[in-house]
Amino acid sequence: MRGRRFTLRELCRILRSRAEVYDLLGNTERSKADLERALALADGAGDRLERAHCQEELAVLLSGSLEGPLALSLYGEALQEFRALGERSGACDTLVSLAWVHFHNGDLESALRCDEEALALALDLGDRPRQASAYNTLSHIHGRRGDHARAAGATERASALFRELGDSFGLSLVLNHLGRQAYEMGRWEEAEARYEEARLLRRQIGWRQGEASILYSLGLLALRRGTLPLSQERFEASLQIYQSTGFAQGEADALHGLGEVLHAAGEADWAARLLESEMEIRRRLRDSGGEAQALLAWGEVLAEGREPGRAEEALSVARDLAREAERPDLAAQADILSSCLLARAGRNEEARGALESALAAFRGQSHRWEEARACLRFGKALGRENGLPYLKKAQALFSEIGAAGWAALCAEALRG
Repeated sequence: MRGRRFTLRELCRILRSRAEVYDLLGNTERSKADLERALALADGAGDRLERAHCQEELAVLLSGSLEGPLALSLYGEALQEFRALGERSGACDTLVSLAWVHFHNGDLESALRCDEEALALALDLGDRPRQASAYNTLSHIHGRRGDHARAAGATERASALFRELGDSFGLSLVLNHLGRQAYEMGRWEEAEARYEEARLLRRQIGWRQGEASILYSLGLLALRRGTLPLSQERFEASLQIYQSTGFAQGEADALHGLGEVLHAAGEADWAARLLESEMEIRRRLRDSGGEAQALLAWGEVLAEGREPGRAEEALSVARDLAREAERPDLAAQADILSSCLLARAGRNEEARGALESALAAFRGQSHRWEEARACLRFGKALGRENGLPYLKKAQALFSEIGAAGWAALCAEALRG
């Protein structure tokens, strides 16, 4: 018995569905190949709607890779086609995806504009899954803009919709965001619980890159608490998944985390190599903020290795990149590290003035870890005798926020 013949549109949809499965399994290359084949079939058939869907899905796949510029172009073409065809659901999906791209690039106004348009379309369509997705994105955007009341409202709405829909994938997104909020507020037990819930959901549905993202967040959490072996284990697990799936952005993040852990553990040479690998990826991705962050960590390693000239050069480039990325927090961190260089050079009064000016960006309940880390760095740069007040302050701050591992490092520095 001969099987029935599929139409070109049906073949495109089969390929798109298979690509989605490959993506969840972490096989980015096969997912990309299927989407490119589907796009070619849609082009050949002159099927504009199917072509737009292929473009949008391929853009999602490429947006975190080294082909980010191509992803933006595909998003733009897909959105234009969906609008021309009056396909509002496709336009809604593309706008949410574009909002995420702008969010990760630091362009919060463009992100907000795209997501609000997407939410308006989803509400008009009465499409609850798309409403949930748009609310979830909106919660991240408002949170980054500092509008915590609106962020909380959007998070609550997204969570309720995902639970009503029985959507484990969507619910894991909300739990991850709640974990991030708790982490930023120093509620670390709550953050651990939310992240673990999200990780288990992602493992259950087979979303490997999603699990890698949670492992990275758990690594950051362990690093904040000063449990370095656990942090290293989580970053390494995250890195392994990202490298196997070809997700360059995630690979760079995990390399940075590992570099930070190894530097704190006294493995400066190994840390420097990892941070150099991270910088190469950030440059290819044109990720100014990420490259600035990598340069800051690398510059700190150089400074402690008695290479002040190279360290200051790295910090200068990091400042420029931080301004380009509109990241004043990273610029302030560069100033803190520069104050440590001044202290190492014996210019103590100038160094103290520079430190106090830079610390103004990190004062407040949600930035006590950054303030404590700055005091530890500065106290070590001054040396035990001159740095005693800063080392004691760092120890007290770390103890207050439950970072026992870091408090122990302070105690070690105080003993000389």
